[in-house]
Amino acid sequence: MHRCQIARTRNISLNCHFKLGFIINLKKLTLVPSQVMLHLGALIDTAKGWVFPSPSNSGLARPNPGLCSMPASGDRLLASCHTLVPLCMFRLHPLLNLLRDHFNMRVDHTSKLIPLSSPVIRSALEFWSRRDLVSQGVPLQPLPPTHVLMTDASTYRWGAVSGPLMARGMWSSDQSSLHINFLELKTVFLTLKRFQRWLCGAHILAQTDSTTVMHYLNRAGGTKSRCLHSRSGRLFFGV
Repeated sequence: MHRCQIARTRNISLNCHFKLGFIINLKKLTLVPSQVMLHLGALIDTAKGWVFPSPSNSGLARPNPGLCSMPASGDRLLASCHTLVPLCMFRLHPLLNLLRDHFNMRVDHTSKLIPLSSPVIRSALEFWSRRDLVSQGVPLQPLPPTHVLMTDASTYRWGAVSGPLMARGMWSSDQSSLHINFLELKTVFLTLKRFQRWLCGAHILAQTDSTTVMHYLNRAGGTKSRCLHSRSGRLFFGV
């Protein structure tokens, strides 16, 4: 559609809405057709197919890793970008655990200062203080999987398959006593490690019959089990 025709259609639409009694905030309205737009704190680039934190939010990292404390409301600022920062939730979970330990929403005010003495917490804040990392952006559409990985585990053994690739093993007596959710997640880790040569750089759809493991994979960790969260970190970051 030609730009002039788009402009005429835009004016007709605006006039129609005004006549029907709609109130339109023209200050926040982009009247010039563009493939780059700002919407709800996100900078959307349809030409590249990517979405980034807005320039005002790309310094999200207002928390300073050199501080000894931060307001309880600081986590909300970071959580507002959970869909715009790669593996954002994994970076947030240590802060959410800290908030859960030191903040009671029923009695505490959001201005309450939360101590930042833990090295893990300072490491998490260091990521948010890096504008180059926070503003990387994410694809508008999720990438289609190139490989499907199916895993299963019991308290005795584990197994996995991805196309022609197969892996299996037995748990030691000490491992057999671990919770089944941990064993299911460890199975995914062991399988990816075993298949690393063939799946390196691939976009993998992991299929498991454990809803807990599914949650920890989709959310890049969690706050319910710090043990499972730590294991998730080894999956995503090799730590």
